[in-house]
Amino acid sequence: MPVKKTAANKKKKKPTKSSEPKLEPCPFCGSNDVNLWEFITSQVDCHKCNAHGPRAATRREAVTKWNNVSRKVFKEKRNEERQQSQMRPLPVALQSAKR
Repeated sequence: MPVKKTAANKKKKKPTKSSEPKLEPCPFCGSNDVNLWEFITSQVDCHKCNAHGPRAATRREAVTKWNNVSRKVFKEKRNEERQQSQMRPLPVALQSAKR
């Protein structure tokens, strides 16, 4: 026999941790020593290299903007490293073999 759904039968949802996104490390120095500051606006700062994230109206927005900057800087660094590795001159042994 099926059980009727009543308030007493329903499983209570466990309270979730903050729905706020997790802070990513500093995109400039890689430090995890970053903090979210709130006064009139919210902003994320790195204690190691003193980098400041964009200001935002809410905590969630400040963290999201910081993480977006972090991802953007990481991608730029990765692309720069790829370009530099492609532009490296051939080792001397390979240069003489090509002639």
